[in-house]
Parts: sequence; C-alpha cells; structure tokens
Amino acid sequence: MGNICYNCTMKSSLSLLRLTLFVALAALVFVSCSLRNSSSDSAVPGMIEFRSTTIDKGEMPCGSVAKYEFKYKNVGKGPVQILAVSHMCGCTETEFSKDILKPGRSATLTVTFVSRKMPAGPFSKQVMVITSNEKRSHITLTVAGTLVE
Repeated sequence: MGNICYNCTMKSSLSLLRLTLFVALAALVFVSCSLRNSSSDSAVPGMIEFRSTTIDKGEMPCGSVAKYEFKYKNVGKGPVQILAVSHMCGCTETEFSKDILKPGRSATLTVTFVSRKMPAGPFSKQVMVITSNEKRSHITLTVAGTLVE
C-alpha cells in the first residue's frame, strides 16, 4: 500500500472547508445587499386611495342601469397599477385603466349595475380591485341602492 500523509489530507480538508465557508458567506452578503436595495425608497410602491369605497344611488326603477364612478388617486411615493377587477355578480360590469399611475395622479374606475331581472328592494354588490401594491393589494368597492317598481 502507498503512504497516505495524514497531515496533507487534513490540510486539504481544511482548505476545502474554508473555501466552502467563504463562498457561503459571499452568497449571504450578496443576497442581503440585494434585499436591502429592493426595499430602498426608489422601490417604494404607490398606493391607491379611493375617495369613497361605497356609493349608494338611493332609489332607482327596477330594470334600470346605473353607473357608479369611483375616483381614486395614487397617494404613494412610487407608481401603482390596477391589475384586475373581479365581481361575483353578472349584474355588474367594470371599466378601468390598466395604465401605471404615477404618484399624485388620479383616475376613475366605473362600475355599471344592470338590474335586469332583479326584484324590488335594497341591493348591495361588491367589486374587488387588485393592485400592484403587495401590502394593500385588495380593495373592496360597494355599489348599493334600492330598486323600486
């Protein structure tokens, strides 16, 4: 059998361990710096604020169509965007811009309520607005009124 130098094997193992620790530490520093840069002021998201989240039209005739205009503004320090709007009822339709809204700018989201075969009485329908702001990504808007014959 050949001679194996115990000291040489240990030195080689220690060198490999040091190299592995150095690479792991360098990766940790890189990830930490990346996360810190992504949360800097330049990456602060915008925030949509609606003037009102509920609009009640009062009394309206059965079978009528009503438009509700929700005014909103980007009150954040960065850009924001409405990504989608969802509604659970086929009696509501929405119109909105998918354009990116710069800080301080305003826009309007329109909800159209069609009361075709709905009975007389009060109604309340919700619309969910999904924005690009991760901390406040869902905003619920409500359209309401009372259908009369």
